[in-house]
Amino acid sequence: GEEVTEILEHKPGETYVRRIERPKYAIKPIVVEENAENEQNEEEAPAIRVAPMLLLPLPRSNAGPSMLAELIMNKYFYHLPFHRQISMFKMIGVRLPASTVNGWFQGSSDLLRALYNRLKEKVLETDYIQVDESTIPVINNQKHKTTKAYLWMVRSVMDNLIFFHYDKGSRAQRVVVDLLKDYQGAVQTDGYEAYSIYERKKGVLLLGCWAHARRKFSESLAEDKTGVEYALAQIAKFYQVEKMADEQELDHEQRAELRKRLAYPIMRAFEKWVEEYYPKALPGGRMSRALAYTYNLFMRLSRYHLDGR
Repeated sequence: GEEVTEILEHKPGETYVRRIERPKYAIKPIVVEENAENEQNEEEAPAIRVAPMLLLPLPRSNAGPSMLAELIMNKYFYHLPFHRQISMFKMIGVRLPASTVNGWFQGSSDLLRALYNRLKEKVLETDYIQVDESTIPVINNQKHKTTKAYLWMVRSVMDNLIFFHYDKGSRAQRVVVDLLKDYQGAVQTDGYEAYSIYERKKGVLLLGCWAHARRKFSESLAEDKTGVEYALAQIAKFYQVEKMADEQELDHEQRAELRKRLAYPIMRAFEKWVEEYYPKALPGGRMSRALAYTYNLFMRLSRYHLDGR
């Protein structure tokens, strides 16, 4: 018999130099006979012929497509900054200057621009999207420190396609107005006032988000335990309806009907409670803000029962 021991090992990915050899050929010069004046023409310089260069991603660069893909995937998928990747390559004997890598990255981003534009088109062609804006630290070269900027996210819910939009770090309303100027369909957002313009735009249905409303109440638990627990219990009933629809494997139309029959009456009663409870909440407190947030957006929050998606 024998004893077998299996050991998990690792072999680093291969980095290699690919040689492209293109032979050069010189056409032999043609010797011309003496002309009528018995003068011999000078021989023509030989013509050089070489095979055309293979198509490479970046002009005047020795970076192959696999190397560029590796750098970008590591940066955005595995969150490895370039300076760490440069150190990792150095350990296997490949020295890459930071300026070179940054140049490769800029060129690769330009190559991906067409793909980004097509992704943006596909997302905005759908009739149900979610939009949100998140903070991102951006280095200010003049101040020599990071400043808070905003990155907009737009998601096609049913296709699970996402694109990000950056406009000098701005969160102003003009950014989303320009971004969605031709959009038609449902737009789901939080309560940021910039989106309110779509309440009056023809062909656009503005939806709220119960997760945001619920979070406002959760953050008020220490201030008003009784009121918050009641509010969370009512919101939990909406999620129970969704769980029921999942268990019954309902399609979108059946799910909308279930929401209309079970969730909508609870929402109407909850809206009335929010209105009546608001005067009892501490003015300016967390609970007061949670109630005001929910009440002001209640029309958007209740619209989810119209469509099972």
